[in-house]
Amino acid sequence: SDNNFLVKDSADASIQKSVSNIDKYYSSLFQSGKFNGNILISYKGNTIYKKSFGYAVKDSREMLNAESSFQLASTSKPFTAAAILQLYEQGKLSLEDLVSDYYPGFPYKVTIRNLLSHRSGLPDYMDCAGLFPKKTYLSNQDVMDMFIQRRPRALTSPNAVFKYNNSNFAILAALVEKISGEDFDQYCEENIFEPLGMKNTWVWHPEQSRKKGQTNGYNASWTLRRPDMFDGVHGDKGVYSTAEDLLKWDQSWNNHQLLKATTVKAAYEGQSKGSSGKDYGLGWRTKELDNNKKMIYHNGWWHDYNIVFKRFIDDSLTIIILSNKFNQAIYKTEYVETALLEKNNFFDTNLNKVLYAK
Repeated sequence: SDNNFLVKDSADASIQKSVSNIDKYYSSLFQSGKFNGNILISYKGNTIYKKSFGYAVKDSREMLNAESSFQLASTSKPFTAAAILQLYEQGKLSLEDLVSDYYPGFPYKVTIRNLLSHRSGLPDYMDCAGLFPKKTYLSNQDVMDMFIQRRPRALTSPNAVFKYNNSNFAILAALVEKISGEDFDQYCEENIFEPLGMKNTWVWHPEQSRKKGQTNGYNASWTLRRPDMFDGVHGDKGVYSTAEDLLKWDQSWNNHQLLKATTVKAAYEGQSKGSSGKDYGLGWRTKELDNNKKMIYHNGWWHDYNIVFKRFIDDSLTIIILSNKFNQAIYKTEYVETALLEKNNFFDTNLNKVLYAK
């Protein structure tokens, strides 16, 4: 599909100018070796900017394009939440059910809601490496067995405090499997990816053969990042997708294609009343903005992939940035947001400062 920088269906000259400046900004980052990846920005129902910068696979000189799929890292978590919320809508679970209702022997009084909102108090399974059997790749069942058999000490009592950790969503993926009777990847394919036409999206297993369009992850000096034993665990990470597929995913939440409006509203409702307007709902980070507006988002960072997925739902602005070469700078999207939402010619006075900032 068309993979060029574009402004479509916009008579708004200030939007066209902002998009031109956004392109200058990311082009400059790319030229100075600070960015490698794909960007898609959608505003008021139109894709106003879409561009690929750099390599999908460096050693073979394969370039990125619109069909390039990136490891979404923690941006995978909302998919896991959607699977759980689908089963909830079908009456197959309650958000107040205990994990031990489905996994007898699970020794913590943790509910499904506690997991979705990162209020379980459980330790991160990645911090429990010494409690696992020696295997090339762990599975979600290995995570469940570790908690049931080895019983690592909880960090807090359940529902006491928000503490983000990957165990919550690894356990949720195990619950999807237990309750649906399907492997997590198969469930997501049949109930999320296929219905939405997300043809370049899948749950990745490190032992499977490479798929068309699959990128590699690299550190800042282009060293290839190889899988480790945690890559066999899904739910907290492991979905590969493209910018265009993520736009379909974004729109499905707006259009209630997979979940009812009441369920979507509940998913966006902060459960922890965090500081500075930031909070966590059911699988989504939330942030209260000015004028009672909300940003619903989930970024990611795993194996040198950096992902931005920001959704300004009241302004119909979605910013998707997928990077396969480590660079923390991509999370700083304030310039883009200000240029499009405030239209105050931010870039006119700040572009050079932004471009040449260390």
